[in-house]
Amino acid sequence: MRSFARSVKEEVLQAERTDREYKAELAGIFQFLSSISISNRGLTMVIRTENPEISRFVMKMLKKYYDVTIETSIVRKMKLNKNKVYLLRVMNHTKEILEDLGLWTEEGLNSHPAKAYVSNRETSRSYLAGCFLASGSVNDPRKTDYHLEISANREEQGRFIMRAMKKIGITGKMIPRRNQFVVYIKSVDVINDFLVHIGATDCAMQYADVRIQRDIYNNYTRLENCATANVVKTIRSGREQVEAIERLKRSGRFEKLDVKYQETAELRLRYPEESLQDLADKYEEETGIAITKSGMKHRLEKIVELSGNNTERSE
Repeated sequence: MRSFARSVKEEVLQAERTDREYKAELAGIFQFLSSISISNRGLTMVIRTENPEISRFVMKMLKKYYDVTIETSIVRKMKLNKNKVYLLRVMNHTKEILEDLGLWTEEGLNSHPAKAYVSNRETSRSYLAGCFLASGSVNDPRKTDYHLEISANREEQGRFIMRAMKKIGITGKMIPRRNQFVVYIKSVDVINDFLVHIGATDCAMQYADVRIQRDIYNNYTRLENCATANVVKTIRSGREQVEAIERLKRSGRFEKLDVKYQETAELRLRYPEESLQDLADKYEEETGIAITKSGMKHRLEKIVELSGNNTERSE
């Protein structure tokens, strides 16, 4: 079954962008998935990914913007789930590509593009889309733990991602995890906004819809539980009050009660499981005297109190 995160990435890859935005997206992908090496062939770059859609996207963009020769291969991981790994080896113009994407420095491949390269909201969105494609994940909205994250290799890289998020109004947090620095979002509304920003609008709508449906169900369940608890409480209170009235009758103290308490007690005996409000309504129907729910509650509590001592008559 395809995961929700996989669906998000597939939609992001289909998003329409300008040339500069596509390059910002490539920069985000390359900083996580690429490595460079020097051989007798010169400077080469290898892009590794387990996602075939990302591999096809990168190849398409490289051929669209750069006159490159690419060698492709597929290897299978020997550990864990033995997933396929798709390799793209860029055989020429590596330095020119990295310079164009703001990823090349005098020391070699930089961990993030130059600040000027993601200077506005549009390129920041696309850059973050590339980061998410390469190293991001998001929980299925049907789970109760809302969580989206991008795992960075270096602290500096993580902080750069957080700064890019701020440019689009998103606040992320970062924690170290094993040998990585994880930039994460826990708020469901912020996750939804992030998905919209990176181009996963349909998935964002699905995310919001599932969340709303679950919230409605949870609210309904809470209300139902409250209603059940109230019914149980009413029945338990009614049983306690009936037992108190019967004690008063057995001891001969019932006839000494004030008339209003006797009327209330007889009403409770006839309707042992009715709510206080229903008892108050029935009392008014039978006696013509109005009484509030709190007034009925006070009378019944007084009856229970009198049943437990030797008071002869209530005030």
